[in-house]
Amino acid sequence: MKKLLSFLSMIFMVFTTFAQICPDDRHPHAIDLGLPSGTKWACCNVGADNPEGYGGYYAWGETEEKEAYNEVSYQYCTGENPNDYGWYEHTQYQDIGSDIAGTQYDVAHVKWGGSWVMPSIDEIKELYNNCNYSLVSLNGVNGLLFISKINSAYLFLPAADLHYPGDIGQYWSSSQEPSNLKWAYGLYLLSDDTNWTYFARAVGLTVRPVIKGTYAQICPDENHPHIIDLGLPSGTKWACCNVGTDKPEGYGGYYAWGETEEKTFYDWSTYTHCDGSESTCHNLGRDIAGTQYDVAHVIWGDSWVMPTKDQQMELLNYSTCQWITKNGVNGRTFTGLNGGTIFLPAAGIYWFDEISNAGINGEYWSSTQGASSSHNACGMDAGSGGKIRFEGIRDIGRSVRPVFSETNSINLPELSSDISSQAIYNLYGIKVADTIADMNTLPPGIYIVKGKKIVIK
Repeated sequence: MKKLLSFLSMIFMVFTTFAQICPDDRHPHAIDLGLPSGTKWACCNVGADNPEGYGGYYAWGETEEKEAYNEVSYQYCTGENPNDYGWYEHTQYQDIGSDIAGTQYDVAHVKWGGSWVMPSIDEIKELYNNCNYSLVSLNGVNGLLFISKINSAYLFLPAADLHYPGDIGQYWSSSQEPSNLKWAYGLYLLSDDTNWTYFARAVGLTVRPVIKGTYAQICPDENHPHIIDLGLPSGTKWACCNVGTDKPEGYGGYYAWGETEEKTFYDWSTYTHCDGSESTCHNLGRDIAGTQYDVAHVIWGDSWVMPTKDQQMELLNYSTCQWITKNGVNGRTFTGLNGGTIFLPAAGIYWFDEISNAGINGEYWSSTQGASSSHNACGMDAGSGGKIRFEGIRDIGRSVRPVFSETNSINLPELSSDISSQAIYNLYGIKVADTIADMNTLPPGIYIVKGKKIVIK
């Protein structure tokens, strides 16, 4: 009787849990198991529309199902003398990458899109190490219920083996086994022997996708750009992607400082804001945020602006960063004080007629003119060599990652009665000149002096 009550309690718990983690039938849902990496797991397999569905079977790196799974039918190997079962006597496997997550070989990403990808072997190990598991039956389907040790959330993986459904489950990871191209890692699902292992890439296994933790949090959908709160002391919020792209890993456009259009040749002869040489640079103001020279504000509008030098410095000082590859693109993640994260791709620079150092350097303009020379402007490099600030010549095409200005009112310091000694601010509360005497150095626009608006035409 005690065993029966325990079993019934488990069944009740399973159905109650799925009612909680899947609020509707519009699968897949991202299941938060409280894992240390922040990775969230899908509630169902690729090709299924419910948690207990087996879904499709895919050879590693292939994105379509087929009738036979063997080396003869596998796209990424060649060989000689196949036997009656479709396996070669001599086989050569194609190297399609050590990790295929987010690539054209990732069936989860190809079928579901968005931020869904195949899990890496490390993410499978994280699931295994941070969960207890029990053999259960959900709607008549056998499988394992993974119960998070951290937040008690649940994940059901059906025993969807191609040849022994209901008894065994085998799930692909995105990770190649490094010592032999024939194998890739996966999860072996059995009630008394669940563990990670490796399988021949040509066999058909199921796939349970994940959303990487940081991108699951910062980009809830594909309607970029999103406003990302990194918990920075100033309250500055950063965009999830660059100007000129619609995804976090996209390079976006390349812009000379103060220009708002791309071009095919970048040097002083084509720079709009000089008379042909660096010694003839026009004065656009000490800070161009929110002006007609601010490419973020001109293209995106609303309250999006280029970051100031100080805002870039704050990002560098109050976040941890890591050099990673996302969907095949090199760059740096910046994780703020609250766990919020942005990814800055290493887009290189555009100088003369070519893009240089893409995948190595990630140089981003600020809105602040350089202190050492009027033909320089400030920026930061989020490249492979580390995170640094720089002053660079204004004619080079660099990336722009905007920030969101939420300033609705401008708080000015106590002002003296002599307006000639008052500083001048732009509409975003940024000081652009020390005194009214510097007004003739400013570009046309609307400014604030002593709490009142003035117009420079």
